[in-house]
Amino acid sequence: MTALSKEFGRMLFDFLDGKSDIKKLEKWVYNNEEVLEQSLSKTEYLELISFEYHQKDACYNLIKLISGILEVRRINRESYIESKALEALCVKNRGKYEAKDPERNFDGFTIGKTYNVISIQHKFLPKVGYSLNYTIIDDSEQIYLAPADLFKLTQEVIPDGWVFHNYSIGAIIGPKEWRNDFWDDFHNGEEKAILEFVEVLQKLNIKIPEKYRVYAYKLLFGHEHK
Repeated sequence: MTALSKEFGRMLFDFLDGKSDIKKLEKWVYNNEEVLEQSLSKTEYLELISFEYHQKDACYNLIKLISGILEVRRINRESYIESKALEALCVKNRGKYEAKDPERNFDGFTIGKTYNVISIQHKFLPKVGYSLNYTIIDDSEQIYLAPADLFKLTQEVIPDGWVFHNYSIGAIIGPKEWRNDFWDDFHNGEEKAILEFVEVLQKLNIKIPEKYRVYAYKLLFGHEHK
């Protein structure tokens, strides 16, 4: 199976992440037929070049087509899209949040796999002590607050635009867009918070979880009509 070129792979992932619209992808496809012929099987090439980009549910059907092209090659997204977030290697998946807590399993993380850290929580409670946790998207695409000692940071440069958010029992280091009440609003399903979450992930080149991909397209269409 022929590998995809860097440019082609980035175009596909940018579309899936809602960073590039269907018109831009359509134009790229028609302007790069030779690249497509070299990268795709005959069937894949014909499906993509003859795709009806203006049909009803075009985005949904194109996502299915692109996902099939990527899945059959077992393509690693990180080979095409460089993350701008903190990265941490999972070194164990059993631990605890605070010293007094019993150990528990964190089955959503795979030892030896690298994850994106999207915020850092410092917490201090009287008579309990200090704890350090990372907000990470786990293997099932759940947003998870996990003990920091499950991981080893592989690079320690704080991303641009991250700030300290102080609160009553500690501080959170994270994107400036995520104010103190951000996570409450996010977990309560407030659309504004979810859109802010998705927009920050796009800036950091982090894969958008499937359940939030519709919000990436809302952002895209909203920007186009401003």
